[in-house]
Amino acid sequence: FLVREKAFMFECKELLPGRLFPQTDSSEYDKSFPAVKHDVLYYVEERDGHHTHPLADMFFRTKKDELVLVDVTGGKDSVVKEKKKRLAQWIRQEQPKVSRFTLQGVVLAPLATRKSMARDQVQVVCGEDAQKLLGGLMQIFRW
Repeated sequence: FLVREKAFMFECKELLPGRLFPQTDSSEYDKSFPAVKHDVLYYVEERDGHHTHPLADMFFRTKKDELVLVDVTGGKDSVVKEKKKRLAQWIRQEQPKVSRFTLQGVVLAPLATRKSMARDQVQVVCGEDAQKLLGGLMQIFRW
């Protein structure tokens, strides 16, 4: 999983539903993330009585024990900026409490016109760069 200047070592062997936060409050979670396994890409369950996930649509654990939260947005530049800010703030606030993982964030914004960038442990990938990372999922995104 390559995002601009940062490469995350991850081999997806399984795709599973999962949640990091039981509700919509990103401060309420098990700090050890006991259910997050290597080689699994988790997509967030948001239907059938589950709440909207507060920070990410997908997440995975790398070989280096990075916990990478991925937020995919159809929003324009102002929405992307706000999502990046919220994810960076959460990482800064929660990293001292999470000793087992290095927290990382990615915002994929295929409709944004701003330049892709990396700052504050959050990668923002925009436009064609995001579309390339989404690959075949881009067809679903357009629906």
